[in-house]
Amino acid sequence: MRTCSNCGQPLADGAAFCGACGAPAPSGPSTVNELLFCPNCGEKLRPDAGFCPNCGSALPKTASPAKKAPLSEHQRHRIIGIAAAAIAVLLVVVVFAKAVPALMGRTGPFASPAARFVAYQEEIFISRLLTAAEDALDTYGTGSLSTDITVTGSVNNAMINRYLTGSSVLLKVDLKPDRLLANGELSLMGSPVLTGDLSYDKGILEFYLPELSDSRYVMNLSTLASNLGDQDLDLSGLKLPQISGKEWRSLAETYLDLVYTAVTKESVKVERDTRFKLEELGGSFTGTVYTFTPQAEDVKAMILKLADHLEKDKTLRKLVLELVNPDMLTRAFGANVFGSSDPEEDLEDTLNELAEELRANAGEIGDRAERCITWSVYLEGDEVRMVRVIDQFSKVAVVYECKGKASEERSEMLYGVSEYYGAKEFCIANRCTKKGSAYTGEATLTIGYNGQASLSYDMDPGKKSVLGIPYGTYEMTAPYGDVSIKLEVSKGAKGGTDHLATLRSEYSFDEFTRMEVNFHTTDKSSAKKPGGKAMDISDFSARDLQELYQELSGVLYMDLFRNLGPLLDI
Repeated sequence: MRTCSNCGQPLADGAAFCGACGAPAPSGPSTVNELLFCPNCGEKLRPDAGFCPNCGSALPKTASPAKKAPLSEHQRHRIIGIAAAAIAVLLVVVVFAKAVPALMGRTGPFASPAARFVAYQEEIFISRLLTAAEDALDTYGTGSLSTDITVTGSVNNAMINRYLTGSSVLLKVDLKPDRLLANGELSLMGSPVLTGDLSYDKGILEFYLPELSDSRYVMNLSTLASNLGDQDLDLSGLKLPQISGKEWRSLAETYLDLVYTAVTKESVKVERDTRFKLEELGGSFTGTVYTFTPQAEDVKAMILKLADHLEKDKTLRKLVLELVNPDMLTRAFGANVFGSSDPEEDLEDTLNELAEELRANAGEIGDRAERCITWSVYLEGDEVRMVRVIDQFSKVAVVYECKGKASEERSEMLYGVSEYYGAKEFCIANRCTKKGSAYTGEATLTIGYNGQASLSYDMDPGKKSVLGIPYGTYEMTAPYGDVSIKLEVSKGAKGGTDHLATLRSEYSFDEFTRMEVNFHTTDKSSAKKPGGKAMDISDFSARDLQELYQELSGVLYMDLFRNLGPLLDI
């Protein structure tokens, strides 16, 4: 009996198509590899089956490649349902995996009081300080600078400005950690009066002063230093250190994480629906207070962890040695450059001694912390409104107050109060409004009775000059307000940046009370190699160098200082 190779239904004799599914009927007897179903009972078969596993019927022996039957509508719906269920389970797992850290992390709703206490300190203080430090290190620690700096100035004195108009100092700098190329030009009243070129590359120093000499002086610093000091030196490998803000931040965070271990669930208490007020900024709030009272054993354990980590911290040692670079200095100046000491051994000894000092005093520090320190964080919702740290031993409280949100107008104040004197020892206040990436505000600093210095600003950290200063306006007023300095950083000519500094004083600087100095920078240097005919002075003696100096300085005096005499007299 023939069966349909598509759905397994029996076929009538002579039928050309299956009456159940309409598929074409096989032309000859069904074979095992063509059959997916038993011709007797319809059971699904394996391609190599010799007997039906359900009814035991013998199957034909002839074999040909089996053809897989399309899925029925019921089978398709069943598979789709299973796949959808599997995807739903997978989504639940992913969401749960992401939600659990958020719920149980430092700021999640199910986070412990200790974790939340730490998180608020990071939000208000630590993260902001680390970010500022990282940006500064990445900007100024690269060992590279490429810019042309043009310095011009003016004062509120017409006679002096006659000489300053058209006068400028131009410095083109292309600096890399291991080389320097610089051109300088001094112009007076529109005319260049002195130019100079300087380059350094792999221990070779060159300088050229065309107004003073036709020669470009070249010196191998290793040879020159050896001749003058009677010592074999190799200065070809000298280079500036490169500092990574990311690495130093990561190092700081490692030690902060160790410090946080002193904050435990037993040492942090929570008070909800508490009414409190800000003594300096003003205003009353109702919220949650987290109070950390250090436990001696927790603090002691934390300090011991710090000591252990200091002794084996390879990252700290690596970063410090990268700054000092003893290998480079030893190659350059010889094995005696550090005298009888070894920088690596000195660093190792210093860190080990610090670790031992921490261990020796861990118990005492822990006991004092438990007796004297109370650290409280006051919240309105999730906004930190006040942080108060009280030292019962010194009777000093350090307080941070905050009103407003970062996206709106925000006022912050950090101050120290002594119970002995009943007055603030210091006070740092900041009021600022953020709009997009720009900040507008004023910061003040008061120390005791020494007056108040203030800094008003309107800046955009999203746009910085090549010197790393954000575009904007900054104005600083000294205590008692008799001197002020204003800095305006803005787009200058030819795509460069102007840094216009204005100094004002109530008192006269002899002939003027206001002075403006503008530093115009470009985003890339146009410095070029020194010109002139090369003259190697690597073998010069000390006497030769002194004579060369006197020769050049004499020409400089006659051709430059004499022309500047009228201005210097003024």
